[in-house]
Amino acid sequence: MYRSHGGENAKDRPSFYSKLLALASLVRAAAEAGQPVELVFLNDGPIPGDRLDLMRAAGEVVPRTRLGFRGSYRAGIALPLERGWPDEDLVWFGEDDYLYQARALRDLLAASEAF
Repeated sequence: MYRSHGGENAKDRPSFYSKLLALASLVRAAAEAGQPVELVFLNDGPIPGDRLDLMRAAGEVVPRTRLGFRGSYRAGIALPLERGWPDEDLVWFGEDDYLYQARALRDLLAASEAF
């Protein structure tokens, strides 16, 4: 599950960073996971078209409005319960603030299987 907000912010970021790049890095990591990964994008408010198109191509978009940080976190925690996802599913929560290495989800899945 990938929590996203349409706006940019004033956090101190490298000059090359953008939310589109962060999203693209996650999509790449999912493609290189070595097994099927279901991406669910929990979006708080409107998302720019370029990002929304990439999200729709990579997974399911779950739009919400005016949740704010705490509200979107609560919505993310509640979604697996609301949808009845199996208890043995690994649910990972990410945000649009980070860049993901290509091996990120593959390594996470390997760690989960080892556990």
